[in-house]
Amino acid sequence: MTGIQATYAFLRQADARCTLHGHRLTPRRRQVLALLLSRSARATAYQLLEDMRAVRTKTAPSTIYRALHFLMEQGLVRRVATTSTFMVCGDVDGQHEVFMVCKRCGSVSVVHDETLRKTLECAARTAHCVVDGQETEIKGLCESCSYAG
Repeated sequence: MTGIQATYAFLRQADARCTLHGHRLTPRRRQVLALLLSRSARATAYQLLEDMRAVRTKTAPSTIYRALHFLMEQGLVRRVATTSTFMVCGDVDGQHEVFMVCKRCGSVSVVHDETLRKTLECAARTAHCVVDGQETEIKGLCESCSYAG
């Protein structure tokens, strides 16, 4: 499958997911998601704004942020706070995402950890908290940067 085919396949899945949950992937939301996919599935809101303005010159930052907020609510995009970036995510319902963030190059790897998810849910129950999503960010050096010295 080519990159374009993969993008179209993901957009179809995203549309189906939104429809299943009673929501609509509007043309603008779809375009923001497509732009994010075109940037190797990771970008800042302002990078997406710049890309959108290349197509729609009068796009406001709020347009991008509203679309990203919707995409996060639908479980299609996650925000990595350390790097202020947004990442496309696959079907990870109920899994705990661990973002491994490189402090030198800014790369982000995603790991799913079932044991950590269960531990954190147990801690949440002890604190009488209802969990509505889980992610953890761990900062360090990626393999490439740790060997680069």
